[in-house]
Amino acid sequence: MIPISNKPFLVMYSPVSTFSGYGSRGRDLAYSLIQCKEPEYDVRFISCNWGNCAHGALDENDPKHKMILDRILPGGQMPKQPDVWIMHTVPNEMQRVGIHFNILITAGVETHLAGVEFIEGCNRADLVLVSSKFTKEVLERSTFEKINNQTKQREAIIKLEKKIDVLFEGVDTNVYHYLPQTSTSTMLIDQTFDGLDEIQEDFCFLLTGMFIGSELYHDRKNIATTIKIFLETFKNKKKAPALILKTTGGSPSIIDREQLLDRIDIIRKSVKAQTLPNIYLVYGELTDAEMNAMYNHPKVKAFVLLGNEGFGRPYLEFSISKKPIICSNYSGHTDFLNPEWTYYVGGELRQIHPSVVVKSIIPAEGAWYYPDINEAANALKNVYEHYVSYLEGAKRQAYRSKTEFSLDKMTEKLGLILNEHLPKMSIPITLKLPPLKPRPQKVETNETN
Repeated sequence: MIPISNKPFLVMYSPVSTFSGYGSRGRDLAYSLIQCKEPEYDVRFISCNWGNCAHGALDENDPKHKMILDRILPGGQMPKQPDVWIMHTVPNEMQRVGIHFNILITAGVETHLAGVEFIEGCNRADLVLVSSKFTKEVLERSTFEKINNQTKQREAIIKLEKKIDVLFEGVDTNVYHYLPQTSTSTMLIDQTFDGLDEIQEDFCFLLTGMFIGSELYHDRKNIATTIKIFLETFKNKKKAPALILKTTGGSPSIIDREQLLDRIDIIRKSVKAQTLPNIYLVYGELTDAEMNAMYNHPKVKAFVLLGNEGFGRPYLEFSISKKPIICSNYSGHTDFLNPEWTYYVGGELRQIHPSVVVKSIIPAEGAWYYPDINEAANALKNVYEHYVSYLEGAKRQAYRSKTEFSLDKMTEKLGLILNEHLPKMSIPITLKLPPLKPRPQKVETNETN
C-alpha cells in the first residue's frame, strides 16, 4: 500500500473488488478519482461486499487495477477521518463520515418511484451523483408525507433537498473495442473466449443479466419473458437462430447453475411446439477481456435485453461491437442509445409483483416496464430476417458510444463536478527553517581595585 500522505484525505467506500455491475462501476470511479483528484488529495478506497457477489475482480497484472489495489485500506481501517467521504452504494445506506464533504454515488432506481428511505439517504449527502437522467428525474419527483402517529396530522413533506447531478458510466474503450471479423481477430476471440465456436448456429442473439426473482416473468430484466418470446417467435422453424444466455442467479455455484437450467426448462416446456430453437447458457464469472471477446464473436449477431436499468452498462459495452441492439423503450439506457440506431421495444408500466418488493430498495408502490410481447417478437424476427439493414445504425451507435460515453469522458466530467462542488482545503506543509546559530554568551568578570 502507498504510504498515507499529508494531503487532504479522500476515501471512497465501494464494492470495487466484486464481480457485479456496481463493482465494475466502482473500479471505473476509482480510476477516475485517481486521475482527476490525486494531485490535490490522498485518494483511498474501502472495498465492501455487494450482496452475495464474489470478490476477486481486481487483477494485479492490470495496471489500472494495480493503481486501485495499492490504495485500498486494509480491513477498511481508516488512519484518520476523511476530509471527503464518498459512498458508492444504494441511497438508504448513505452515512456522513467526511469532515468537510459527503457524496453519494448511486445507480439509484429502476422503478418509476423511489422509496422514502432512498430519499432520506440522499438527503444525508451534500451531493448526489446518479448514472442517468432517468434516475435523477425519479428521485426528484418522489415525494412522501410524514404523518404524526399520535395526531395523524402531516408533519412534513419528504423530498429530495440536496444537489443532484448525472455522471454517466463511461465505457473503457481500451477494454471494450471493435474486433473486425478477420481470421486473425476470430482466432484471438476464440483464444480469449473458448466455447462459442462449438455452437452449431451461425446466428445467435445474446442476452446478459442477473436472472433473479422467485416468480417467473417478474424479474427486473425481463429475462424469463424474453426467453419465452424468443421460443415462441422461432418455434417450428427449420433454420432458427439460437439464444446465448450469460447469467447467474446471484452467487455462482453448482446449485445456482442447476436452478437456472431448471427455470429455462420450465419456460421451454410452457411452449407447445414440435421443435424449439436452442438456448445456450454461459455461466460463471468472465473477465472484461472475455466479455469483449464474446461480444465480438462472429456467431453473436445481436444483443437483446428488455429490462429496467438505472443505467445499463451491458448495452453500452456491447454497442462498441457495431452490432444491433434490441432494448426496452424505458429507463437509464435511453440516455445513450439513439432510437434511430437501436431497435426500441414498447411496453407498459405495471405495478411490480409482490415477490420483487425489497424494503427500502424496491417499494411496493413502484412500477416498472413490461415489454409488449408482439413488438418484442417482431423485433427479434426483423433483426434476424433483415440483419444487414440494421448494421449501419449499429455502426453509428458504436461511434457515439466511443466518442461521447467513454471512460475518459466520464473522468473529465467527474473532475468538473468535483471542482465545482468540493470546498477548497489547505494542504499542510512542513517548514524547513535554517538551523539557528548558538547565541554567543557574555563572559562576566569580577574586577576589584
